[in-house]
Amino acid sequence: MYVREISEESRIYLILYMEDMLITRRDKAEIEELKQRLPGCFSMKELGEVRYILGMSIGRDRSKTIL
Repeated sequence: MYVREISEESRIYLILYMEDMLITRRDKAEIEELKQRLPGCFSMKELGEVRYILGMSIGRDRSKTIL
């Protein structure tokens, strides 16, 4: 797991296991910036929003999302 602290209240998380990568952060622009830089280091394929990773099903209730 890689954690980049942008400020005391703001972090971006990159979780990498074998061939699977998950990037999470509240600010979508920060995620996009990181995704633009990574292909220079790795071969990557965008698979969209995560639904299943490492044997876990990921669910989200967008009505409870905090912006």
